[in-house]
Amino acid sequence: MAFSRIALQFSRPFTTKQLVDNNARFLPPNQSKLAQTLITIFTRQQQPFSPDDDPELLRLAPELNTKVVETVLNGFKRWALAYQFFNWASKQEHYRNDMYAYNAMACILSRARQNASLKDLVGDVLNSRCSMSPGGLGFFIRCLGNAGLVEEASFVFDRVREMGLCVPNAYTYNCLLEAVSKSSSVDLVERRLEEMRRCGFSFDKFTLTPVLQVDKAFELVEMLEEREEIRLNHKTYCVLIHGFVKECRVDKALQLFEKMRGMGMKGDIAVYDVLIGGVCKGKDLEMALSLYLEMKRSGVLPDREILGKLIRLFPEESELCWVTEVIIGDIYTKSVMLLYKTLLEGFIRNGLVHDAYSFVQNLIGNDEFDDGESEIIELLKDHKKAILPDSESLSCVIDCLVKANEVDKAVSLLHNIVQNGLSPSLMMYKNVIEGMCKEGRSNESLKLLGKMRVEPTQFTLNCIYGCLAAQCDVAGALDLLKKMRFYGFEPWIKNSTLLVKKLCENGRTVGACKYLDDVAGEGFLGHMVAYTAAIDGLIKNEGVDKGLELFRDICASGHSPDVIAYHVVIKALRKACRTTEADDLFNEMVSKGLKPSVATYNSMIDGWCKEGEVDRAMSCIARMYEDEKDPDVVTYTSLIHGLCASGRPSEAISRWNEMKGKDCCPNVITYMALIQGLCKCGWSSEALVYFHEMEEKEMEPGSAVYVSLVSSFLSSGNISAGFGIFREMVHKGRFPISVDRNYMLAVDAADKFVEDYRTSCYLTCLIKDGRLPIVAAVNRKLSKRF
Repeated sequence: MAFSRIALQFSRPFTTKQLVDNNARFLPPNQSKLAQTLITIFTRQQQPFSPDDDPELLRLAPELNTKVVETVLNGFKRWALAYQFFNWASKQEHYRNDMYAYNAMACILSRARQNASLKDLVGDVLNSRCSMSPGGLGFFIRCLGNAGLVEEASFVFDRVREMGLCVPNAYTYNCLLEAVSKSSSVDLVERRLEEMRRCGFSFDKFTLTPVLQVDKAFELVEMLEEREEIRLNHKTYCVLIHGFVKECRVDKALQLFEKMRGMGMKGDIAVYDVLIGGVCKGKDLEMALSLYLEMKRSGVLPDREILGKLIRLFPEESELCWVTEVIIGDIYTKSVMLLYKTLLEGFIRNGLVHDAYSFVQNLIGNDEFDDGESEIIELLKDHKKAILPDSESLSCVIDCLVKANEVDKAVSLLHNIVQNGLSPSLMMYKNVIEGMCKEGRSNESLKLLGKMRVEPTQFTLNCIYGCLAAQCDVAGALDLLKKMRFYGFEPWIKNSTLLVKKLCENGRTVGACKYLDDVAGEGFLGHMVAYTAAIDGLIKNEGVDKGLELFRDICASGHSPDVIAYHVVIKALRKACRTTEADDLFNEMVSKGLKPSVATYNSMIDGWCKEGEVDRAMSCIARMYEDEKDPDVVTYTSLIHGLCASGRPSEAISRWNEMKGKDCCPNVITYMALIQGLCKCGWSSEALVYFHEMEEKEMEPGSAVYVSLVSSFLSSGNISAGFGIFREMVHKGRFPISVDRNYMLAVDAADKFVEDYRTSCYLTCLIKDGRLPIVAAVNRKLSKRF
């Protein structure tokens, strides 16, 4: 709620969001019920709504008080309803707003940026002459300031004071300064600060914070100090320095710091911390180090935060070398580790993988590495501050090397880490083994696995398992499964499935099935995805019966086939024209509560269409909709082909239009099915329309489409249209080759064009131009004719 009664007890400024609270809990039950009733009445009414004429509101009006009004205002989600209610309540005979209610309304209007209504509210507040606390006035002024109504804020402040409605305190002035600072008027801020000083109020951080928002804030502070309107003590300097840095005006903060030192005041650790942080963000290394040295000369010891800022914000090697020279005497173990981490992250961020590798190799004292020692390492060694890097830094470099496909270097670094008596982390082993496996180095990864000083993770073992699976190493995979069982890990299904697929692709389907039995023998439950891969492999290599046999064996052993397993077998049965068995299996799947996939429906629909059972295919589509499955382009292609084959071209076109109406875009195969189907039904003119539509979509018709159109036009006696398509086919190089089943149909068409006097001469030109292959029969007929 707007500036609650509890909030007014505090002098510190509050944000509008903090002040919106649920005032209903402070109301007695009867008043809380009244507030909810009023909210309901105004919310449920249809606009336009006249509250003055509402009998229920007239009955409730005498029970109004300011707490109820405040609660109702903050119960609305829309400012317009709140404003309508406020205006209605303000007109009631036995009710008068107090400052709490006005502030509640001001807060809502300010958030909604309803400046015109907010200006009207200013007049209502002054005309009401209601008394207010300094906190209440301050909050009202802040609402005006947040809406950018600076003049109105100043006017209210002055008028309330003149009318004797409130005696402003420091908090009220701070709210006013916050509002007027938004105008960027230096004169106005200066005037109010002088006024505040004359009233005897001291300046705190809430006073000075708005000053920093004004243009030429530094000049304003200097001017006020010269006029002795403010006196800057140590605390004030610190507040201003922090404020200028926060506002990204570090140059002004440094000027104030110099002035502070000129006054004989010393900076503390907090001031140096904020100044060094500010110049570090501005990448001014020279100034940062100058401040650091000045801090040490003044007797202030640097802490971990300051050292961290210097190290983290200058990650380049040359910069870090300079930083290290300056801070070398103050750093300790954690700072050295941070130095390593920052430098290595800088190398990695800039893609300098070899530099990161060289740095770490030098650190761990690899004598065989002759790239030269880093200046930073030399500095650390000279001051006896060099220590071995921690696990996090080493792991970061190894990960970087693996990602950069520098696996050999990662392996070498891991070996050197062990030689130096360090214990590689689990992450280091995991990254190196993963890199090896990606390169197919399964034997090396297994050797490293045996040398691990920590227990491997499920991820690491599965990386090796996947590598062995990709290489069809059945014996190695089984040995690794035994390790997994020892550690209590499960093999990833994708790796088992990959091995089964690889074996099947190589014709080793029996071996794939045996492998799945061996996996079960190791105590791992078989997964249907891997079994499905084996079934698919058996079907492709050994025939449908073998695949169906394995499917039945799996069911008998207690496994429940999923939709994909059923689909693989149903598709194979359909392809083998074993319709009854496919239908039985489909019904079995549905009876088990499995919903067929779109692909399974497509297999059934395609099979029925090819067997001339188009009506059954149509009923299957209806079932698809019941299962909330939408037909796709494959579904419609099969159906269109089946309808045309059954002599129902008009229904095929209807399905085509239905498909496009559902934003299912036809592909080349769909166009070919429709065009060829219409041609077979003698609808050559309609087919030509879709042929041109296909060309407009920049789809390339195959020779079968051209030949179908040509044959259809010739059958209907339209020699001219047929020859037009024939000529286009030849010009586009789509004349069928001799092994194409459409070749003889194209030759027959050419034979008919030779016999017709209107087209024979054009055919001769096509042959002479080399566009049409010379067919013996056609050539003889042309010779006789000419």
